[in-house]
Amino acid sequence: MDGLKEAEGLILPVIRWLRLSLEAVGAFWIAVGFVLALVELTNAHLKRRISNFIKVRLAFSRYLSLALEFQLASDVLSTAVSPT
Repeated sequence: MDGLKEAEGLILPVIRWLRLSLEAVGAFWIAVGFVLALVELTNAHLKRRISNFIKVRLAFSRYLSLALEFQLASDVLSTAVSPT
């Protein structure tokens, strides 16, 4: 039983750091998508092409989808560590 508690004591900090890293990567991709979308929107306004933003919205949604996958992985680890 002591070996199990020792293993748990070693694994929990690693999982917490992994969870934090996954959340940070998700936040990073949201920020990247935001910056790129903002640049594209600004360029569209400057060139007076504001009638159709579907391309920009789709590109941003891809970044949001990618970030969501990282956030989901983080949530899975959270549930595995503390299922209640």
